[in-house]
Amino acid sequence: MGTDIALQKKIQKAIAFKLDGENKKAVAVLEGLLVDRPYHLTILSSLAELYTVEFKYALAVEMYKKMLMVLDEDDDCDQVGIISINIATNLHTLALYSEAEQYFNIAQKLLPDNLNVLERKANFLVDIGRVD
Repeated sequence: MGTDIALQKKIQKAIAFKLDGENKKAVAVLEGLLVDRPYHLTILSSLAELYTVEFKYALAVEMYKKMLMVLDEDDDCDQVGIISINIATNLHTLALYSEAEQYFNIAQKLLPDNLNVLERKANFLVDIGRVD
């Protein structure tokens, strides 16, 4: 139990760094925690967000994909859809269009009425020249 409290305190410290705009310090703390907790959703999510802000899109995709390994699509449908759209957006930025489209499709399937998903997918399709 003491280990969980220590872990939570370290995560809170990383989040405080992030909120203070000290992204490099936040990343350092979270990457250190990831060594012992490679599939901890809060750590993965926080790192994915930070990597995206720091333009480290491939690393962000890696963190989001690890999150999908933990989540069950049936039980966590909304969360899987949101993670999928984040993966798709980062892959789009990396010009990995085929893989990006797969994740846009997953997100749209899971969140068919989500305007954010529809808008991002539409922008993606326009960007790759598929205006039809």
